[in-house]
Amino acid sequence: MGEVYGLFQIPVVKQKCKNQEQIKKYLLEDIYPGEEKAKSNLIGTDVYTDYDDKSNALDQNFVNPLYQDNIMELLGDMQFSHDVNWHVNLDSWYNFSNKGGWQHVHDHVGGPLQVQWSGVHYAVVDNDEHESTHFQNPQAAMIRSLWPINNKDNVPPYCDDLDIALKVEEGDIVWFPPYLNHYFKEQKSDKLRCTVAMNLTVFDHPILRRNNET
Repeated sequence: MGEVYGLFQIPVVKQKCKNQEQIKKYLLEDIYPGEEKAKSNLIGTDVYTDYDDKSNALDQNFVNPLYQDNIMELLGDMQFSHDVNWHVNLDSWYNFSNKGGWQHVHDHVGGPLQVQWSGVHYAVVDNDEHESTHFQNPQAAMIRSLWPINNKDNVPPYCDDLDIALKVEEGDIVWFPPYLNHYFKEQKSDKLRCTVAMNLTVFDHPILRRNNET
């Protein structure tokens, strides 16, 4: 038999949140207004979020430092050089959903500072009833164009590698490149689900070095 290699794989990292209980408690006790008030407030979704509406936003000065240990673990896993004084910035927002909740296909590519990593923290999740985020292969259109047969049941396995949902549990964080399209299928469970979405910028720039010298 020949050897099969997976070249140019997309790096995705799954961790356990270091401060899971503290973040979960904050979300449920200080943020979530109850099902009657937590209505969908973002076009293209059926979730209650502070992505656009900042009237009940996360206190980023409180929440973001609680992810610092996980960020340092990620940079270590991805072998960021210890010889560089990286500037690290985190932006985070929550997504609450109940039965019927969903999110459209989207990515986290943006500017003016390019995001290096995006993350989803499964902060409030029923391990038995809730699905995780679905990720789409960025080469899906090309793969489909090369199918040798129209019958999906008979294509080789590599031809059907288009959409993957990782198995996650409450307290897991999944980090992924921001260009990776992802979505959340319609929620079947009536149990509250809450994720914290994150964008991480990691960069070194001459302007930063000059500012540090003054």
